[in-house]
Amino acid sequence: MTSGSPDYKVDTMLYHYIAQVVAWTDELWLKLILDNHTIDGANAKTVEAPLVKIWPQMARRYKNAPTSLIYKY
Repeated sequence: MTSGSPDYKVDTMLYHYIAQVVAWTDELWLKLILDNHTIDGANAKTVEAPLVKIWPQMARRYKNAPTSLIYKY
């Protein structure tokens, strides 16, 4: 859910969905792991460009998130 190459700007709708899930997990004392899952056959070269753009956006957005949110990269 990004704008695609070259900027890979994360779509605000994704942030909306994640915010709902973060609220639920925090309320229910659960943990939410944001993890990158690539498609089968992807290699480091095909996912590097998007991840270099996407993860900093996610980190800035959720740097003050509840402790129920965990990043995995």
